[in-house]
Amino acid sequence: MLSTFAFGSNGAGQLGLGHREDVNTPTPCVFHHVPPSHNFVPKAIAAGGNHTLLLTELGEVYATGDNTSGQCCIDPATSTSFTIFHAVQPPPNGGRWKAISAGWAFSILIADNDQIYAAGQGSKGELGVGQSVTSCRTLTLLPGVPLEGRRILQISSCVAHTVVTLDDGELWGWGAGRKGQLGQPNDVSVASPRRIKVGFQVRNALCGRDFTFCIDESGSQHVVLGANRYGLPSDASATAELAGYLEIGVSWGGVYVLKADGSIAAWGRDDHGQVTPIKQLFGLGRCTQMAIGSEHGLAVVESTEHRMRLVAWGWGEHGNCGPSEGTGLLDVRIPTVSIVHIGAGCATSWIFVN
Repeated sequence: MLSTFAFGSNGAGQLGLGHREDVNTPTPCVFHHVPPSHNFVPKAIAAGGNHTLLLTELGEVYATGDNTSGQCCIDPATSTSFTIFHAVQPPPNGGRWKAISAGWAFSILIADNDQIYAAGQGSKGELGVGQSVTSCRTLTLLPGVPLEGRRILQISSCVAHTVVTLDDGELWGWGAGRKGQLGQPNDVSVASPRRIKVGFQVRNALCGRDFTFCIDESGSQHVVLGANRYGLPSDASATAELAGYLEIGVSWGGVYVLKADGSIAAWGRDDHGQVTPIKQLFGLGRCTQMAIGSEHGLAVVESTEHRMRLVAWGWGEHGNCGPSEGTGLLDVRIPTVSIVHIGAGCATSWIFVN
């Protein structure tokens, strides 16, 4: 069984620590009615504005934090707020959950049969269930993407929009679209899934605050759809070859690509050290994992002596970069050197260790 640690913003209990105080050191998370013998292996973390979802390898979902609008995928009649992780019901078809994402006050879950469910609140089509629906207090089935035998490979949400990538390279999305983050036309509200024309087969697509970053499987083609802020679209076209990339991440205003050589290519907003410190990473060793939050990042770096260290950078006002302050790379003390997975959200940070 893996252990889950969190640190950062916790005013709504979104870290799942049993209280609502911010913490700046990795602190064990608490789960409601999960026996020690349970094969609990975290697979993914999705953080909204003040709530968090956690997906396990067994296809279970747990949630904590603000649940005023049902964004924890649990009926708010049960509770409008949680300070520890509670289990979310399985899909109605009796299967398992395979993917999760979270926006500011909403959550999107995908079942193993590729049906899409939404819960929470959104006035710009964030729920994807139709123009007249701005609130789903419990999990609600979307009209859906016309899969026609295809599968959903990936889902991503940010503050107010969501995109899903299909196994044939098509991209679909819904939510806020005024800045062009959902392609053209740039409608203020896209209330149900529509196809986004990109110009190439998309393998990975992630949502920033007002943009969507898309890249193909090889890394030879990539594009930023949406707001031309912080040099995002222009710098994307000038970025060095990303062939053989290992992982991508986006913040509210930046793009990060973990390359095959263990370095990270990044561009975008940098007023709180969100980009510049990354240039120092390669001097420490090879980056093996990264996690990008709203305005900060985490990376696991393996030195030439094969020692693992966790570093953070960016805007850490809530303790999400650890107890140290500054705009450079910051070391984060961890309870063990065996880091299995890391995650980052809205001023929140996550570590999964053996």
